Amino acid sequence: MPVRESSESYISLPSNQLLQVEFAIVSCLLLSRRLRLRDLTWTKRSVELAGGLCVVGLSFTLAAIYSSGSGNWPALLLIDMFILLPLAYFLRNVLLLLLTVIIFFTWFGGVTGYSSGWGTYWFGMNYPMRFLVAGLSMVGMALLHRNLERIILQAYDGFFKIWLASGVFFSEMSLWLMSLFGNYGSIWGGREISGGEIFLFNILWASFNVTLLVVGSCYGLRMLRAYAITFLVIQGYTLYFWIIAQHLGAVFFNFLGWSHHAWASALSRVEAAQ
Repeated sequence: MPVRESSESYISLPSNQLLQVEFAIVSCLLLSRRLRLRDLTWTKRSVELAGGLCVVGLSFTLAAIYSSGSGNWPALLLIDMFILLPLAYFLRNVLLLLLTVIIFFTWFGGVTGYSSGWGTYWFGMNYPMRFLVAGLSMVGMALLHRNLERIILQAYDGFFKIWLASGVFFSEMSLWLMSLFGNYGSIWGGREISGGEIFLFNILWASFNVTLLVVGSCYGLRMLRAYAITFLVIQGYTLYFWIIAQHLGAVFFNFLGWSHHAWASALSRVEAAQ
């Protein structure tokens, strides 16, 4: 039976480093308060963001000192989320909210990997499909947040955009990967990818972006329209390089370069006429 080492052998960081991190957190919060009184909004938010990063650093510093060897680092991110999410709303800081969202997706990927023994699948889903589920859930929550901002969350007007942009972005990236590799646990080979599976995920990706385009146009959400158009173009390029490029070669690139030059010239003439 293994014997745990004494506390002196696994404490590698002196306690004064903890005091330094704690001092940095308190200093950032006090400085942000002073900047708020001077109406330096974005400077204040940046300092508060630095304080949030110090909170993350503090949690991992404590973990390095008191580690039990379990390897459950996602639990630290969960603690950070429970600290930073209320702070983001209390301080009305969209930068802290963005940090919280990034920590959430990092925690989600880590906890699903940890609970599955760092295997390639979690409840039959590879990593892109897991993030697609999490991203779509966040999109639904963002739309609910948008409605609540008109009723009881007027003080947090626009916060839904952080949730919405993050959810859509991770959903798009997940669909992009699955349009290439399907619901496969590794992209480094090992099995033959079904053409039908790839076709299905490409249809799903295109349908998702068409839905974003329609919803964005109906409700005046330019962000959704921008995401839809951008990733429809990316999907077109991806399909071209994946399927057609090897057969057409330089012909397409010559046509593409000429068409872009013609489009840019026409746009310049329109702007000069205005």
